[in-house]
Amino acid sequence: MANYNPLHFQQLTETKSSPICSLSGAVLSGLDLLGADLRYGTLEGADLSGSNLADAKLTTANLGRAKLSEARLAGADLYGANLEGADLRGADLRGTDLRRSKLAQADLRGADLRGTDLRRSKLAQADLRGADLRGADLREADLFGADFRDADLREANLEKTAFGGQRFCDYINVA
Repeated sequence: MANYNPLHFQQLTETKSSPICSLSGAVLSGLDLLGADLRYGTLEGADLSGSNLADAKLTTANLGRAKLSEARLAGADLYGANLEGADLRGADLRGTDLRRSKLAQADLRGADLRGTDLRRSKLAQADLRGADLRGADLREADLFGADFRDADLREANLEKTAFGGQRFCDYINVA
């Protein structure tokens, strides 16, 4: 885990911009970071639960094992971001760009992923129970071992998606 830099925290809270930041383990829960620029930042293990990160720029950011439960990330750019093992329970990810992101073993239970672009993302062993994936683009995504019980996949694009070992139940909605 990279070091925590308090100057990066100060810069972020004052300007909502701290690209290439080093904020591993930082407590940023509940902050209004609407449109923040955190491109290429290291926020591994950071607590961003309940924060407003709508329209934020998080391209290739490292958010591995970060706490993002109930966070608002609608419209955010998370292209190529690392979210492996992240807690995204109940997060609002509507219309988010998650292309080529790493979400292996992420907890996305109850997350709102309507219209999200997940092309070529790695969702192996992710927990998507009860997630809303209506209209999501999952083309060429790696879904091996992902748990989709009670998820809503209506109108989701699953073309060329890598399946294997998923857990579905009778209640899944794919119509």
